[in-house]
Amino acid sequence: MPAIRDASPTCGFKPWAGTAEVVASRQARTWARVAAALALLLLCAGSPVQAGPVDAAALRLDGTGLVVTLRDGSTLAGEALIGVELRLGSGDATYVIRIDDVAPDPHAHDQSVMLYDVAVQDAASGRWDKLCEADPYGRPTAIPVPGFWDDDGAFVRGVAGAFSFACTAGAQGKCVRFGYPPWASAPSGASLAPYHEACVRMVRADYCGDGTPHTVPGVAIEIFDRAGVHERRNPGAGAFEALWGPDGAVCLARSRRPEFPRAEILRACPRLAGLPVEACTAGALNTLGALLGNRS
Repeated sequence: MPAIRDASPTCGFKPWAGTAEVVASRQARTWARVAAALALLLLCAGSPVQAGPVDAAALRLDGTGLVVTLRDGSTLAGEALIGVELRLGSGDATYVIRIDDVAPDPHAHDQSVMLYDVAVQDAASGRWDKLCEADPYGRPTAIPVPGFWDDDGAFVRGVAGAFSFACTAGAQGKCVRFGYPPWASAPSGASLAPYHEACVRMVRADYCGDGTPHTVPGVAIEIFDRAGVHERRNPGAGAFEALWGPDGAVCLARSRRPEFPRAEILRACPRLAGLPVEACTAGALNTLGALLGNRS
């Protein structure tokens, strides 16, 4: 696969907190919390969805595409949703979102992935702010997904019709784009959920699996896996870095960035120190029980 540039924020917040990715600015942190709240609202079975300019009775997903059912039985989907405002939740826990754009994701491994440019209205001022920060391609987009991520980073499928948003600027959205949607199956039939978790650890360079990132925005990474989504190229782009599982690195050949020395990472994560560096190779993907490997 082509090299992928990781622009995930690497500030000191717990990466698994909420559905939206944790970001550095105060305003972006606010909307990250809003995204998490939206996830909870949308995942409440039977939660009513009222609309501003449209009379909506229900909201559901078709793949990663939103479908709004109107009270007369007709539906809005795709580009017909551009400009539509939806009021989610009730009482004090109410948010108004506006869909500013809808388009297929040209950068996703699965070309059926849909991207939504979503704005959220500030209740006090009426100002609209983007739900997500700009991704590596410059777009503040999100992918609707049929579930949410819990505090441990595990994907939990929602009840029928429930969904949340994954921002494409963050690791969870990136890993959906890379071909690891956690609700889907690999070509082999295996669940992609553990591959998604391993991918998120890999994107963040979370070697110890404790939520600590060891990377900076803009580092190119190349992925290969056991699931048949991405094959290992020989030669590949960059140098081999690590093998990965849902709990972090399975082995570490080299750190992604010089400001995070391998020796310091091994001190922080003793389980990685037990394997000699020469035993950590791309060819050991199957023998060490890892799911993914990467070059950087």
